[in-house]
Amino acid sequence: MWNKAVFTIVSTIFIVVLVISLFDFKYYRSVSKTQEVQIQKVLSIIGEPVDEAVFTSTAVKHLAWTVLGYYFPENEIIDGLPSDVAVGTDDIWSFVGYVMSDEEIKSMESKGYSVEAYTDLWMGKYGCNLYHFYR
Repeated sequence: MWNKAVFTIVSTIFIVVLVISLFDFKYYRSVSKTQEVQIQKVLSIIGEPVDEAVFTSTAVKHLAWTVLGYYFPENEIIDGLPSDVAVGTDDIWSFVGYVMSDEEIKSMESKGYSVEAYTDLWMGKYGCNLYHFYR
């Protein structure tokens, strides 16, 4: 009798945990699919970066050494502002966690860069704005 009661309790706990886990997996899968769509959107904007392209990240937690390093292993990645990039770099992709001010953009333009801004993007679970500085 005692063994049957233990078996019933353990079986019930197992079933409850299994059902909860299935709901959690369904949520995780939905979030993963959404993130993948958003990442593909960003990757399609960037296309195939030139070998000399430099990627910067600022105010976007962990992006420089996680996601960017994964997708762009051949390119230099700097955890900082685009203005921190060495002189002579002609192609900079900057992931920023805020909308850059007119002063920041004009500062880069005064160095001879043109700029394209892409706002309200997601790279993995990180919301960001993407700026392409090029000359």
